[in-house]
Amino acid sequence: MATLTVFASTYNRAANLDAVVEAVAQQSRQPDEFLITDDGSTDGSWEVLTAWAAKYPLLTLIRNQPNRGAIYSYRQLLERATGDFFLSTASDDLILPGTLEAGMRVAEAYPQAAMVCGRSVWWNEATDDQFTTGLAMPDQECFISPEECVALAKRGCLDIGTHATLFHRQRLWDCGSFRPEHDWHMDWFATYVLAFRHGIAWTPHPMAVMRLHSGSYSHISKHPPAERKKVYAAMAETLLEPEMADVRPGFNRSGVMSYYQWLMFSVLLGRPRYWRLISPAFLLSLLRAALRSSKTIRELVRRFRPVPPRIAHTEIDLSAMQARK
Repeated sequence: MATLTVFASTYNRAANLDAVVEAVAQQSRQPDEFLITDDGSTDGSWEVLTAWAAKYPLLTLIRNQPNRGAIYSYRQLLERATGDFFLSTASDDLILPGTLEAGMRVAEAYPQAAMVCGRSVWWNEATDDQFTTGLAMPDQECFISPEECVALAKRGCLDIGTHATLFHRQRLWDCGSFRPEHDWHMDWFATYVLAFRHGIAWTPHPMAVMRLHSGSYSHISKHPPAERKKVYAAMAETLLEPEMADVRPGFNRSGVMSYYQWLMFSVLLGRPRYWRLISPAFLLSLLRAALRSSKTIRELVRRFRPVPPRIAHTEIDLSAMQARK
C-alpha cells in the first residue's frame, strides 16, 4: 500500500492553525506522516502547534529560528517527507473532507501517474466569494496520459491546483523537484513537467480550498516586473536543458508558457536561444488573451465557439477557515 505525507509551513498564522490541523485529523484516511514547520513565528503559533502535537501523535513539528522563508521551509519539509506521495497545504488553506481517501484510492488505481489531481476550490477572503475549478476535466476518476494532458492544456482546460494535488515524491525528485530559481512559480513548472512526462490521475472530488488574499506569497502583484522576468528566464533555461528534451515539445505544442503573457514573450524574444520556445500555440494563446480583452469579441466567441465552463460558483461551508481568536 502506498504511503502519504501531508505537510505545511506556517509563519504568524496562529489564528488559522486549528482549522489546518483539524482538517487532517478528521480525514477518513489518515496520512502516514504529518509535518508542520513553524518558520520563526512570533504570534504564538508554536504554542498552538505544541498543544496539538500533545494530543495528535501523528503530528511532527519542526521549528526554524529565525525565519528562513517560504521556499527554504517548503524544501525542508520535502526533504523530511518519507511518504510515497505528499500533499502540501498552506497554513491558511483547508483540506476538504474525504480528500486523502479519494486521492490515495486513485493513486493506487493508476500507479503510472506522477500526480493525483482533483478539483480546486478558491475562496476570496475579501469578498467571501468562492468558486470551483476543473469543470472541463473528466467527471469520473481516470488516468490522463501525457498526450491528453498536452491537448487539455492547449485548450486551457488542464486545471491542476497544486494545493489540490498529491505528488509522487520520487518522480518529482527525478524531474528536478521544485527548483528554487523558479521561485514562486516552482510548483507550477514542476506540475507541467510531470504531467507531460508521466500523465496524471484525476478525481472530480473537490480536494482543498485556497484562500485568496493580497498577502499570499504567490500574489503576482507584489513581484516587480524585473523579478518576474528573472524567474521566467530561469524557467526558459530549464526547458532548454537536455533532460527536458522529452517534455519541451509538450510545452511548445500546448502553449502553456503563455500563461505569463506578454512579459514572458518579451523574455523569450529578447534572447535568440529562447526563440525555439515561441511556438505557434504560444503566439495563438497570446492573441486569444488579447482578443478576450474586448467585450464584443468575447460575446462573439461565446456565441459561435462555445466552450465547456471551467469554473462555477460554489457554496461550501468554509466557516472553519474563519480566523479564530
